[in-house]
Amino acid sequence: MYGEISLLDTTAFIKTKLLKHGFISLSDLLKSNSAQISKETKISEVQIEDLIKQAHIYENKIDSYLRDQRVINDRIVTLCKNIDKVLGNGIRLGGVHEIVGCPGMGKTQILMQICHTVQIPEELGGLNGCSLYIDTDGNFSQSRLRQITEGYASYFLKNWGIEINKRKTWENIDYVRVTSEQQLLLLLDNIAQYLKLNCKLIVIDSIGFLLKEMQTASNVQKAKIMTRIGLKMQELACSRKLAVVVANKITFHEGRGQKPQFGESWSSVLSSSLYLGIAENSSQRCATMIKGGLTEDLLTFDIHSDGLYDLD
Repeated sequence: MYGEISLLDTTAFIKTKLLKHGFISLSDLLKSNSAQISKETKISEVQIEDLIKQAHIYENKIDSYLRDQRVINDRIVTLCKNIDKVLGNGIRLGGVHEIVGCPGMGKTQILMQICHTVQIPEELGGLNGCSLYIDTDGNFSQSRLRQITEGYASYFLKNWGIEINKRKTWENIDYVRVTSEQQLLLLLDNIAQYLKLNCKLIVIDSIGFLLKEMQTASNVQKAKIMTRIGLKMQELACSRKLAVVVANKITFHEGRGQKPQFGESWSSVLSSSLYLGIAENSSQRCATMIKGGLTEDLLTFDIHSDGLYDLD
């Protein structure tokens, strides 16, 4: 409601007065003098001087990376600069995105992290949204989620001096378990029953696991089912202006190397495909985008129990 002004330690009455007179951001306060603001708002000059001091403190604390994101209100950042750079400043709303990699590369970690970062308040450049976590393989871990919450809370306390309500953070991540492609299709058809009003993110961990469960289906049938699922997700992302992010496995093709599962019919519904692997001649994890079958520059990152970290 109050935008950046909500960061200031003052009453709602004073915040409303500031907004009414056009002082929306911290920079609006900093580019005016206390006497001028006091005259316009009828707030005492002593109070205005205190607010300006607070604004200076927050401007100095503001992580320049998040400041850059404030102009982008249609993406979900991961808070790992290298991965966000690969993603083009974050995961764009309105599309279906894929995170591809072998086991242990960090797919689930990224999915859990963006379930937190989608909640970044609007006054800090975020979406102030919530998420739905769809678990297909039964490996969802509450303890792992809580570790990431701790890292998320520490980030904002350190960089912004803001204490995150951890219980509210957990409540904004809804969870549902599906065990087959038919259950997933049914869920997508009735998605309104599962989404909160301000849901900005659906994650599926993992889409690749469903292929394993379709043991009796032919390759042609599998491709048709996955394309149908992909089109439903694409329609959902566009109509509700949210992001759908799925984890997928790598398959190995003789003579063609590593490829994401499901082939061209599946890839046609994707807005982006993020590949996670190990950098050549190194033990470091790396991330790159796959576009038109070609990979872009590799950027490295690391995984800790409480989140993702840059190495460069």
